[in-house]
Amino acid sequence: MNLNKLNLEVAKAASKETGRYNLNSIHFTKDYTESSNGHIMARVTYPEQFDPSEVPDLIKTGKKEDIQEFMIPADSLKGVKFPKKISLPVLKDLYVDVESTNSNGSAKFGMTDLETTIQPEIRKMEGEYPNVNACIPTSEPIFEVSLDGRYLAMMATIAAQFQERTGEITLHFHSFTSPVVITAFNESQKFKGLIMPMRGAARDLTKKDEPNNEG
Repeated sequence: MNLNKLNLEVAKAASKETGRYNLNSIHFTKDYTESSNGHIMARVTYPEQFDPSEVPDLIKTGKKEDIQEFMIPADSLKGVKFPKKISLPVLKDLYVDVESTNSNGSAKFGMTDLETTIQPEIRKMEGEYPNVNACIPTSEPIFEVSLDGRYLAMMATIAAQFQERTGEITLHFHSFTSPVVITAFNESQKFKGLIMPMRGAARDLTKKDEPNNEG
């Protein structure tokens, strides 16, 4: 079972409040990693899986389908450095020792570049992770607009400063091809930001078999 840096990025969504014990974690399942603070949730599926027989003998692992879900503190793998240069694709990821992790109170990981091997062992957190699936909308979405996430993060960072206590911002959608308008305000100032949709990436999902003719 291998995972990459993106699987650990979900830790940024974990709660920082000490009283929310189970939400201070990364939750590992056979399909994804996830974290939530009760207001946001981040979930990332695993990358393409390598056959355990292809993994160097220095690292013990297993198939992701065999893992029993577990939680570890959100920042416990923060120091893991993924290699930038590798000689083989199988060396680029972090592996879970499935058998050992399933059988005791610690989660065991491993990574090697054939010169240096790291094998973090992290105490698993007790209890059950909240059923986040119950919060995911089950109805079909009405439309979708794709935005450049870097621009969205930039605009949100600026806009959130106008409401320092709540961080409230508002997104306005006018049409599939119009800019998404972001607004925020305080007692004396107003913010307005625009982000253009990514070309050809907007769809009316109520018309599944029809192309978007707007614009």
